[in-house]
Amino acid sequence: MNGFISLHRKIIEWEWYTDADTFRVFIHLLMMANHAPGKVRGIQLKRGQHITSTVRLLETLDITFSRVRKALKTLKKGGEIIIENPSNKYSLVTIVKYDDYQKSELEFIKQTSSKHQADIKQTSTNNKNNNNNKNNKNNNNYNNNIYIYRNSYFKNDKLVKGVAKSQNITDDQVKSEMEEFMVHLENNGNYHDDFSKFKHHFLSFLKKRQEKLSLSQVKLPKMKSNRMI
Repeated sequence: MNGFISLHRKIIEWEWYTDADTFRVFIHLLMMANHAPGKVRGIQLKRGQHITSTVRLLETLDITFSRVRKALKTLKKGGEIIIENPSNKYSLVTIVKYDDYQKSELEFIKQTSSKHQADIKQTSTNNKNNNNNKNNKNNNNYNNNIYIYRNSYFKNDKLVKGVAKSQNITDDQVKSEMEEFMVHLENNGNYHDDFSKFKHHFLSFLKKRQEKLSLSQVKLPKMKSNRMI
């Protein structure tokens, strides 16, 4: 997941543009969908797919169960999304026309990724050749990029497993929650210049989400499944 999605102005001509719930749910799914193939919770996801649940959506969007369900049915009936239920705990959502909405994003990601790698290599070289404060300042110019921190976090298996154990969730769930955290940072304009602060912020965010999810499940005792449809 990167920092933006491309959205053409033609979206205002979309038949559900004026339906607040349907539009909001669709844009949320579009933002959360994988921009590239990847594995989440042991499932190999394709570009344009996302794992979620009705409980997760109503918690994130702060709208009722019936409104979320109605919006999903509308999107499904209109051929905008496909919903599969590989588990009674979550659903696999596919954005049918994802490439139509995100044609230019992959090229941007490649360019951005290349630039980040070049910046990191250059900073590393400077640190080895020079031991002064100017090099440390150069480091900070790159450390404020939250996506570098996310990648570093994922590469630290010990860290991921430790958080998973402390929160009683799986490693894949930690990574999935990290993607939710990235969206949270972008939406709120929160950026970090220190990896330690980034880790602590994520842990706090994760704990709060786990608490909210537990409360949501308590409030909905009659729901036998989190599947959408």
